[in-house]
Amino acid sequence: MVDPFQTVPYLDITIGKRVNSKVYRAEIERCDARNLILHVPGFDPLHFVDLLKGTPVCLRVPVNGSFSFARSKLAKHFKNSSPYVVVRRPDDLVPIVRSGYLLALQRAEVSYEPIVPAIVKGGVRPDADSRGYLTLCGLPEPFDLETSLRVSWQDGKNRAMSIIVCVAAIGRDPEDEECYAASVRIDDLSEEQKDGLLRLLLAPAPQADEDRDEDEA
Repeated sequence: MVDPFQTVPYLDITIGKRVNSKVYRAEIERCDARNLILHVPGFDPLHFVDLLKGTPVCLRVPVNGSFSFARSKLAKHFKNSSPYVVVRRPDDLVPIVRSGYLLALQRAEVSYEPIVPAIVKGGVRPDADSRGYLTLCGLPEPFDLETSLRVSWQDGKNRAMSIIVCVAAIGRDPEDEECYAASVRIDDLSEEQKDGLLRLLLAPAPQADEDRDEDEA
């Protein structure tokens, strides 16, 4: 079996468990049966509070035209500004399955009129806007900004739907330290795609359906 660390010139690395940990493109300088010596352009250990031996790292490695994921840790302490890091060779590489879950946060300009008298008065905020964004969570890999992605799902009528989005920001998933979250921009949608996205956003929560099934049983 060909050793991927001997055949690829680079890999992507995230150091530490912080949600805002940056993703770096690292060059493989040397590797042996125990460690990987990586040159990480732009990485400065002095910007971290502490980088001790055993600090967790995540690696994305190109293998045979696709990507694999691995977890590892730093092999030594880093207390200077060297752009070189030594990482334990991971035990295994897991092929990346390109799936995740969708978190939608919408902001829209609205006006309303209460049906019954209320303390809160209806009206339109002059500074409101109608822009929205989607956040893809639970992603097993990072993406460069402006990367185009095709996001697909099954609608309530078991029809396949998909839209093209563009990565606007990338960071660690706040609910899963081993995954990533990407804020994506939607540029153009057909009427059918708009309808499908609306059905997705308004679909009942799966947990509510499960609870109802348990109650009926």
